[in-house]
Amino acid sequence: MAGHVDLLGILYAIWGVLSLLLGLALLSLGVGAIAIFTTGGLDPQSEVTAGVTAVIFCLAGVMALVWGVLHVWDGLSLRHHRPRARLLAMLLAVFNLFSFPFGTALGIYALWVMVNDHTRVIFGRAPRHPATT
Repeated sequence: MAGHVDLLGILYAIWGVLSLLLGLALLSLGVGAIAIFTTGGLDPQSEVTAGVTAVIFCLAGVMALVWGVLHVWDGLSLRHHRPRARLLAMLLAVFNLFSFPFGTALGIYALWVMVNDHTRVIFGRAPRHPATT
């Protein structure tokens, strides 16, 4: 099961890097919308639209950056078998389930790996069923 934990750590790190790239792209779009908003010369309705677009892109970009950092950090922590990484991996897996289709697959795999009794032992927890170890 240690091989699955290491693979999950790599997959989380890759998923995190992809989220970081998405966050940077969204922030770039937000900066572009801010540039349109601040240059002026637009009708009032277009200025409001540019402002709302800028806020949405910037917030989504920051959220994607935070999401990416959490996944990269957790992926590296899983590879080192840190106990808190298991809990965070399960929490992230639940939220990944809603990111169809790749996040769903990653979330299912992560939950399968993290709830296994052998994985609990790797992270210093007692198995739920002692006869399985």
